[in-house]
Amino acid sequence: MDLRRLRSVFTLAALLSLAAGLPLGGCATPNGNVSLAEVREFADASARLGGYGELSRRYRDTYERERPYLSPAADRIARENDVRRRAVYDDFVSIQKSLVLYMQTLSLLAGDSRYDLSTQLDDLGTGLKANSESGLQQKHIAAYTGLTRLLTRVIASGYQNRSVATMVRDGDADVQALLEAMITLTRLYAKTN
Repeated sequence: MDLRRLRSVFTLAALLSLAAGLPLGGCATPNGNVSLAEVREFADASARLGGYGELSRRYRDTYERERPYLSPAADRIARENDVRRRAVYDDFVSIQKSLVLYMQTLSLLAGDSRYDLSTQLDDLGTGLKANSESGLQQKHIAAYTGLTRLLTRVIASGYQNRSVATMVRDGDADVQALLEAMITLTRLYAKTN
C-alpha cells in the first residue's frame, strides 16, 4: 500500500474516532429540543464516510494485490484468508450503508424545507379573490395567507423537532456502536494493508 493510501486509512480512523467521541445526543439542548442546524451538520458528514467503502474493497481484494509476491506456502494461507475476507465483506459494508442511511434520513428530517408548506399556502391565497362588493381586499387575503403560513410553520416545526429528537435520542446508542465497529474494522484494514 502506498503512503497516500495508508494516510487515508489513518485519517478515516481518526475521523471515525472523533465522530464516536461526539455523541449525537449532544445536538439536544437542556430542555430536550434539538438544534436542527447541528443535526444537519452531523448528518451531512455522511459524505465523509465514503472512504470506508474503498477501504473495505481494498481489504477484500488484498489477496489479488499480494498474489504475485507470495511463495507457494504463503499463497495457500493467503487464499484461505481471502475466502474469509470475501465472506465478511458484505457485512462490513452493510455497517457503513446502515449508518449512512440513518444520517441521510436524519438530514432530510432536519432539513430547512422538510415541513415548508409555503408553496401550497401561496396557492391557497391566490385562490381567494378580492371582491369589492364584499369588502374583501388584497390586504385581507395577504393577512390570511400570512397567518396561515405562521400557524403551519409553528405546528410543523413542532412535528419536525419531535421527529428529529426521537431519531437522535433513539438512534444515538446504535450510531455510537456502529461507529465503534467501523473504527475497529478500519484498524483491521490498516493492519492488513
